[in-house]
Amino acid sequence: MAAGVIQFVPSNGGPAALTAIADGKYAFTEQNGPVEGEQVVTITRTLERESVPEGTPKKDADFIPETGFNSTMPAGGWQLTTTVS
Repeated sequence: MAAGVIQFVPSNGGPAALTAIADGKYAFTEQNGPVEGEQVVTITRTLERESVPEGTPKKDADFIPETGFNSTMPAGGWQLTTTVS
């Protein structure tokens, strides 16, 4: 995936860890990474949008992230959530 966000939330409570995905890669540090144990992982994909030609009046769809994408929404939406240990 070119861009997005990945979040790890401990199944039994505790601090969540969140970081950006860029060019299919993400990284945490020891300070902001997930804690040890079972996690609920949510991946949110960010899609590129076509730019509005200069001089064209902008519509609501040009500002709202859920609209105007070149891709159709996959089954289940743009997020993938799973539990890992």
